[in-house]
Amino acid sequence: MKQNLLKTNFLYRTWDGFPHVIRFRFRMDRPVNGQALYSAVQESAARYPYFCIRVERHGEEYAFLPNDAPIPVFQGEKAVCLGSPEANGHYLAVAYRDDVIEFYMYHNLSDANGCMPWFRTVLYLYLTRAVDPALSSDGVNLPGEPFLPNETEDPYASLEIPDDIEPLYTMEPVPVFVPDTRYAEKPGRADFYAQADRNSFMALARSNDGSPIVVTTWFVKEAIKRLFPGRGGLPIAASIPHSLRSGLLGPNNYHDQLSPIMLRYDERMEKMPMDRQFTVSRGSLYLQSSWENMLCRIRANVAFSDSLERMATVDQRREASRESVAQFVENPETMCVTYPGNTQWGSLGSDIRELYIHT
Repeated sequence: MKQNLLKTNFLYRTWDGFPHVIRFRFRMDRPVNGQALYSAVQESAARYPYFCIRVERHGEEYAFLPNDAPIPVFQGEKAVCLGSPEANGHYLAVAYRDDVIEFYMYHNLSDANGCMPWFRTVLYLYLTRAVDPALSSDGVNLPGEPFLPNETEDPYASLEIPDDIEPLYTMEPVPVFVPDTRYAEKPGRADFYAQADRNSFMALARSNDGSPIVVTTWFVKEAIKRLFPGRGGLPIAASIPHSLRSGLLGPNNYHDQLSPIMLRYDERMEKMPMDRQFTVSRGSLYLQSSWENMLCRIRANVAFSDSLERMATVDQRREASRESVAQFVENPETMCVTYPGNTQWGSLGSDIRELYIHT
């Protein structure tokens, strides 16, 4: 198997209007000290050199090079363009305002699970400067420490996929409800934050055969039903990023390893009581995320990546990449629901009030 999947994903899975950036918003328990944060971010780079890269174009090829320039740390809400001179060529950045710290990451550099250790390191280095010099470093990767097992390896390098393997379950695409484009244009993007009591939320899931992602998606679906009652019978569909780490190199690996799976609420599903909807949804996610399905998905992605590598020019690769996802861009799911899991913050937890992920 030719190993170019990570490279082609990084280079060709973004374009104008689709920056593919994820943003992590931490609300702290006190106003942010910008000088301490800047110092912490720069020190963290020594532990995570694989996040500090720049890309140079040489004819029809690209080179990935170390980036020793400062990681951008800025005050306010206006983001920098990742990879640009404004960002010193970096594909990550940090912003702060009031009591908020925001991390920006190019999604094809890493995913939520892959970059959480960096957040933990930055926050530890920041808090020891700004709040408590004696803060415990348990569970924190510190500058100068060696990499963890499989932290930097290519997760696909040693993967073998049998030629005769077939998907266990396939959800065929159908037209789904997407809000009118007017709602994207005016008033534009709006962020709303909701909180739920953890114990009550988990009790609801357990008592109704649910899971955190199934329950969250169901509540968002119910909100969409009320906001848009005239959907013309179209189902509401959710895309849910699924991590491949458990079948590849495990939790330490930093590379982006997500593959989307779907939930679809059609008229048949809506006739079921809530607990039955939870059961059906969990079963659908289980089948879609089976390792047989994921191997077939990886095989298709690698084959497409290989085809890009055989093209002569960068423009040809970009156009082919756009065309490959055109059906998803033109006919998107109603919503995307992502869930990074139950992240443990240890001694840092008392200084973090909230964490939100934006895409």
